[in-house]
Amino acid sequence: MHSVQLGTIGLGIVLGMFFYNRTGRSCGGIITPGFIALQIGSPSSIAMALASAVVLSFVLEGVVRVTGIYGRQRIALAMLLALGCKFMLDLFFPVSSLWLGWVLPGLVAADMQRQGLVETLTGTVIVSLLTVMSLEVLVFLGHFVGR
Repeated sequence: MHSVQLGTIGLGIVLGMFFYNRTGRSCGGIITPGFIALQIGSPSSIAMALASAVVLSFVLEGVVRVTGIYGRQRIALAMLLALGCKFMLDLFFPVSSLWLGWVLPGLVAADMQRQGLVETLTGTVIVSLLTVMSLEVLVFLGHFVGR
C-alpha cells in the first residue's frame, strides 16, 4: 500500500474512534471508513459491499438467535458468512477489491447485528465521508502551504 492509502486508513481509524467516543456507536468496523474512503470513486462497489452487509446481518441475526453465540465467535461467523457470500457473488459479479468484497461486509454485518442497521449504516456513511472530506482539506492545505 502507498503512504496516501495508509494515511487514509489511519485517518478513518482516528475519525471512527472519535465518532465512537462521542456517540457510542461503531461505524461498521475500525478499518471500514478508511477503505470506503479509498473506494469513493466506485459507488457501485461500495453499494455492493453495504448491500451484502445488510443481507449478512439478517442471516447473522438468525444464527445468533438460534445458537446464542456472541463475542469473537459471532464476529468469526460474520467473517465466514461474508467469505462465503464473496465466493458466491464472484461466480456472477467479480469484484476486484478483496477487502471491499468480503472483509468490510463481514465487519459491517457484525456491527449491524449488534447495534442496528440504521445506526451502523449512518455511522459508516458519516465517518467515511468525513474521512474523504478531511483528506481533501489536508491535501488542499498541503498544496496551499507548499507554495
